[in-house]
Amino acid sequence: MVIDKSLEAMQQGIALQQSGQLAQAILSYQKALKLNAKNPLVLYFLGVALQETGKLEEAVNSYKKAVALNPDYVDAHYSLGNVFKARGELDSAVSSFQRVISIKPDFIKVHNSLGTVLQKQGKLKAAAASYQKTIALKADHFGAYYNLGNVRQEQGDLDAAVTSYKKAIAIKPKFAEAYTNLGAVLQFQNKLEEAIVSHKKAIELKPDFANAYYNLGTAQMDAGKYELAFFELQHAVTIEPNKSTYWNSLALCVEKITIDSYHQDLEQLFLRMLDQPIVLPKRVMGTITNMLFQHPNFISVLEFARTDDLENNLQEAITQLTQIPLFLKILELSPNQNLDGEMMLSGMRSAIINSWDERTDDPNRLLFCISLAHQCFINEYVYIETPQETFAVNKIIGEVERFLEEKRPIPPVLIAILGCYRPLYTFSWAKSLLEFSWPNKFLEVIKSQISEPLEEQAIRPTLPSMTTVENVTSMAVRDQYEDNPYPRWTKAGLGDEPKAVAQALKVYAIDLSNYKSPAQPRILIAGCGTGHQALQAASRYADSHILAVDLSLSSLSYALRKTKELQFNNIEYMQGDILELGSCGRDFDLIECRGVLHHLKEPLVGWQVLVDLLRKGGIMKIGLYSKIARRQVIAAREMISELGYDASRENIRQFRQELITMSRKPGSEVDSLVGSEDFFSLSDCRDLLFHVQEHQFTLPEIELILKDLGLQFLGFEINNNHTMSNFKELNQEKNSLVSLSRWHDFELQNPYTFGNMYEFWVKKI
Repeated sequence: MVIDKSLEAMQQGIALQQSGQLAQAILSYQKALKLNAKNPLVLYFLGVALQETGKLEEAVNSYKKAVALNPDYVDAHYSLGNVFKARGELDSAVSSFQRVISIKPDFIKVHNSLGTVLQKQGKLKAAAASYQKTIALKADHFGAYYNLGNVRQEQGDLDAAVTSYKKAIAIKPKFAEAYTNLGAVLQFQNKLEEAIVSHKKAIELKPDFANAYYNLGTAQMDAGKYELAFFELQHAVTIEPNKSTYWNSLALCVEKITIDSYHQDLEQLFLRMLDQPIVLPKRVMGTITNMLFQHPNFISVLEFARTDDLENNLQEAITQLTQIPLFLKILELSPNQNLDGEMMLSGMRSAIINSWDERTDDPNRLLFCISLAHQCFINEYVYIETPQETFAVNKIIGEVERFLEEKRPIPPVLIAILGCYRPLYTFSWAKSLLEFSWPNKFLEVIKSQISEPLEEQAIRPTLPSMTTVENVTSMAVRDQYEDNPYPRWTKAGLGDEPKAVAQALKVYAIDLSNYKSPAQPRILIAGCGTGHQALQAASRYADSHILAVDLSLSSLSYALRKTKELQFNNIEYMQGDILELGSCGRDFDLIECRGVLHHLKEPLVGWQVLVDLLRKGGIMKIGLYSKIARRQVIAAREMISELGYDASRENIRQFRQELITMSRKPGSEVDSLVGSEDFFSLSDCRDLLFHVQEHQFTLPEIELILKDLGLQFLGFEINNNHTMSNFKELNQEKNSLVSLSRWHDFELQNPYTFGNMYEFWVKKI
């Protein structure tokens, strides 16, 4: 009979499927369906085979046909729900799983599966109920206890999370994932030694468990054991090199360690790290430079610089440095942050220009000059220039103009040397250089110093204005930032997993309690500068629309060029004054204003404008200078005023040189200034020491301001794990993290805790 042949084909398919021959099994099921198209069992098995081969759309169709023929077919409904889950169709998955429960309420695994989908949807209470139902049906279901622990952790009920993870481990003692998640909760509770033991147990059970190495590394960072953390985080990125969060934590760790000797394997690791989009080069520049200082080649060149003998040994110095690819790379990505390094680089620059007409065909000289041109452009020509160098610069300019007049090929090294002293786009003949054929590596200099700035100049007149800029202080601040795009950056350090607002802020231990993330958050970046903050927000918050406003057209042009380059389309840039934004006719779910309010003549007036733009229940990130942390800055600003320096480029360079000289004297009190990353570029130094308007605050003052503005303090955004751990150790009472008086006491004992600025989150009550 036909039915018998259909069953025979189905049984053959099952046998083939059990032996792993999925393609042949599918053919057998399809043959069975040709003989009897209305057999739900065949359709179910076909769906399973299609699902196993990754043909999810076809699997869905097969399962749907099966349940259409048999509406109470539990296995088909359950498998259909799993396919929907795999495809990210969460509402459909929930419907399928709930259908299973309506047919067979005691079907154990469906409750656990439903919980995982509800958890992904952010319905944590419902997810917990599903896991608890699973446990009620099967008391030793370790997976449900594990999942329940994950939910409790998300809900902030850390004690309950610990209990659930421990029950999962009791049932399944070799459950590595439960051990490392338990460790993560213990870590958040500041039980660091227990956390470290738990993570190590996970690694013991699963030696290739990248996430356990990552968690162990972050726990050791919290404990201030940065060298140990560095070792573990290396394991994590080696096992899973495509995980951006692992590289980001490795970079944070690298920032905190000192490497006393050169290691070739670390050079390769750092080269890979600097290629990661999430890693900010500025963060790791100091540690990498310190390691390179131990490189034999570096030691030789530094000795030439210290003995003022670079000109006599220039070719040897160039050869030595071009053999260190990591050094050339960091020069191209971020300003040098080391005074000895600055001495060497400025000395190399001087020696090269003083012999500019020698060996113009030397490939090593060109290679080094390319990297140095990038460095000088990035630091905005912050080095002192001697009259002899200025004379040589003018000679090179004349030589280049002769080449152009005579239509002769220009040696690229001449343009590279010139790019070490002047931004190339400022010359009237800059566009003509775009028509030449250049070596590939040199094209990067042409791009950064000519093509991109010219693109910004073209963007500038197209930028819309949101408000007028009429306030006298606002105009002075705007004029300061029109001189150079500020801050200039090469890499955005973007994450690759945008999340709902509440989930994105979990990493900072911000207490959002009953805050509900908006589905499509409207975000204002007030004072966006060159777009770095706006781009980070765009990559951090899922389904967001961002309005980014700034006074400076130079900065906004840079921001828009970078945004187009990175292919973000959810950021709107406009020129405007924060003081005038009240009339913009918009409101926002989230506002970020970092490092802006303290440059207003009346910071509280501007802050009130932002509060009025924030929706009720909305959240805001604020960055303000700390009066305690900026004591040396305040003293330096007073010195600048007494000496009569203005904010011209020459005066900034000259005052920097005075501070460098002072720093080398015994008992110097300017160490935090010359050690600041902001000291090593012209615009950063202007912003640090020469700003036309600056206010500083204390935490007691901020506490009173928040009360007046109707804002609830949610917590500081602190990237230093060890700082947070130290605070927790000293302040174990409930709600200490949101106590500004506790933080004030801590800052008094640790005055550089907020060296950059206070960065904190508040909620509109």
